[in-house]
Amino acid sequence: ARELLDHAAEYLGLAVANAVANWDPELVVLSGPVIRDSGIFDQVLAASRPAVLEVAKARVRVALAEIEENVKIIGAASLEINEHLAASL
Repeated sequence: ARELLDHAAEYLGLAVANAVANWDPELVVLSGPVIRDSGIFDQVLAASRPAVLEVAKARVRVALAEIEENVKIIGAASLEINEHLAASL
């Protein structure tokens, strides 16, 4: 099981690096019971860092989600609110 988690952390780290390269976000938030409870968050960070461009390393932040309960509902509501506010401008 540990070996499987190690591989998952490596691939998730590469996915984070690809997201940074493609979309240039300021923040990448990781969430979920596997990330939170298995302790692989630091491994994901370590795996993503070498693949992220030097320019992006200084400004992108990868964080563990602080809100776990109802996060999907909160995210959906945020998108709807943003869309409504943008339409009213």
